[in-house]
Amino acid sequence: MRTSMSENVSGKFINATRLFGHYPSKTPVLFFVEGDDDVAFWSNAVAPYQEKYDIRVKTNKAVDEAKGNGKMVLLAMSDIGPNKMIAVDADYDLLIDNYSECTEDIRDKKYVVNSEYYSIENILSQPSLILELMEKIKGGKELSFDYADFISVFSEAIHDLFVYHLVCMDEKNDVCDIKKFGAILNKLNLHRTNYINDLTDFNTRYHKKFHDAFDSKKTQMTFIDNFLFSKGYQKSDTYKLIRGHYLCNIVVTKILKAEIQSYQNDLYQKRLRDNPDLTLHESNAEPGDYPSFEAFKNHFYNQSVKPDCLPNSVNNKLKKLFS
Repeated sequence: MRTSMSENVSGKFINATRLFGHYPSKTPVLFFVEGDDDVAFWSNAVAPYQEKYDIRVKTNKAVDEAKGNGKMVLLAMSDIGPNKMIAVDADYDLLIDNYSECTEDIRDKKYVVNSEYYSIENILSQPSLILELMEKIKGGKELSFDYADFISVFSEAIHDLFVYHLVCMDEKNDVCDIKKFGAILNKLNLHRTNYINDLTDFNTRYHKKFHDAFDSKKTQMTFIDNFLFSKGYQKSDTYKLIRGHYLCNIVVTKILKAEIQSYQNDLYQKRLRDNPDLTLHESNAEPGDYPSFEAFKNHFYNQSVKPDCLPNSVNNKLKKLFS
């Protein structure tokens, strides 16, 4: 019977390779992650343990190209153990019982690490990380708006809608399922200089639209609210729990992109005064400047994440695995 390459790469095989590797004194570990965007994040997360372990962060595709990447592929692997671990996004598996067929494994499997927040994008959107990243991009200049306040106001504004969305997901009700929740968020028209009014208006409109629905699910929404609070989440933390790609579309594409474009335009105007024939493209491509928004997204995923920026449960799980 034919087996996949990743199945043949067993924990025993990985452990045996220490005799032939660059670090024979270290315990070898293959640490599988969902996709290419996850490699840098989890490499930083396990960096403190590299003194004792030789941890190689890989996607399944790097080992078995035919089978591809993804959470389901990783969780279907056999022989997960001290030399072969996996890391996955939590999604809603920590919030909703039996959310997926993998819920139990994601919550309880010894050698499976989950992100605690919905995904790594949610962790990377924390104020401390974004402020550090944007300061580098803007050459030490501060943001033109208060990002920490923005993400807090955003979280509080969408909180009730998110809680209702979780009720719908738990009850398998498509009134506000994952796609419809995302579609509602995508209607947000946000501006860096007017986000409080933008979000207040959004909050008012969806409360009016879902007034009867919220009222009919008041008991369930209160239960989830209390559950989130018991897990340590305030209303201002809601951004940590929504789908990571939705958060990126709002925070990265709509807000930070505008900030970068404004900064680039300021640079261009300044240099244009010195060189009237300079094009915008030439200005942005000069050494030392940020070349493009696509490059920004690459740097977003490659931020240097230190342990104090990781959710406590992630730190605790890594410490336990690599103690």
